[in-house]
Amino acid sequence: MFDTLFCNARIVDGTGTPWFWGSVSVQDGFIAAVLPRTTKLLSRRTVDLEGGILCPGFVDGHSHSGRPLLSGESTGCKTMQGVATEKLGLDGMSPTPMRPIPIFWGGTRANGACCRWKRPSAR
Repeated sequence: MFDTLFCNARIVDGTGTPWFWGSVSVQDGFIAAVLPRTTKLLSRRTVDLEGGILCPGFVDGHSHSGRPLLSGESTGCKTMQGVATEKLGLDGMSPTPMRPIPIFWGGTRANGACCRWKRPSAR
């Protein structure tokens, strides 16, 4: 049984896939599950969002976390704030590589980060 269940929500999860009807369960203050609307869950408290939009995990649209990710430093300060997705190198000054470099991938994996590199569009 979960502490809280947010149900009947339009879930936008930040993966680039279209939103979907679903529920988000919370246990001990953390997101425990993001599930389709058809899944039945038990919870101590239920909040019906009545079709409202729910984004499980904060998106940081302008970040300077490139160096900590690549050097293996802790990024716990971001995850403790609920940041699930970051955009890096938006101001043109970032140590984040534009192509995969094996030595850097080890640091990001050690941090538990999932990186999807995209080049800026050519003009």
